[in-house]
Amino acid sequence: MKIDFSSPVASQEVIDRTARQASSANSTASQGIAEDRATLSTAGQSVHSLVSQTMQTADVRQDKVSALRQQIASGEYKADPGKIAEGIIAEGGS
Repeated sequence: MKIDFSSPVASQEVIDRTARQASSANSTASQGIAEDRATLSTAGQSVHSLVSQTMQTADVRQDKVSALRQQIASGEYKADPGKIAEGIIAEGGS
């Protein structure tokens, strides 16, 4: 027997079945039978703590940024194309 999912009858059966499954899942959840819960291990808690601390620290070293801005403004800053190329290759090669 070949099933044709493009027919309106087959499509309606799939919709009806999906609705019944969703209704069944909702009634089960409302009865308190199924409950999802997650618990972090001590390693997970440590990682969370470290991520929290890292997010609170500044990502920008303001002293270096200020010095570079001053060099650029005065025309003293000279970019070294060789170092730029080495950096690009090192980032892409890892």
